[in-house]
Amino acid sequence: MPLHITPTLDHATWAELAELYRLTLGPRDPEVLKSRFDNSQHTLFAYLDGRLVGAVRALADGSDAALICDMVIHPELQGGGHGRTLLEALLAELQGHRKVLLYASAGKEGFYTRHGFSPLLTGMGLFADEALAQRMGLIPPKSG
Repeated sequence: MPLHITPTLDHATWAELAELYRLTLGPRDPEVLKSRFDNSQHTLFAYLDGRLVGAVRALADGSDAALICDMVIHPELQGGGHGRTLLEALLAELQGHRKVLLYASAGKEGFYTRHGFSPLLTGMGLFADEALAQRMGLIPPKSG
């Protein structure tokens, strides 16, 4: 059965989305997720047989830059083309932006390069929890 993709979380709860995040990116508070998705210009939720199995959100200015903030697919369904379907749906919404940026979870970079993304040579980040970003493999440890 194909994914059903919709821009709203009408068929699930924020607690169900938080559980999906727990399984993929780590624990998230349902109310914090609600705030983040409510304040994102682009949101998509993926359902399979009526069950929430994926979500993605992006911030965008409408023409120049868009930032994909989060993309989650249930671990049992990763590698089955559902992530590609969800990403392609989001990229269709972001069409017309001069650049679409993201940072991938460590080990997932290949997924994005297969979909046209290129590693950044000058990408930089400022993280509220730098130690966590290092543990997640997003940034290297600072040297001396």
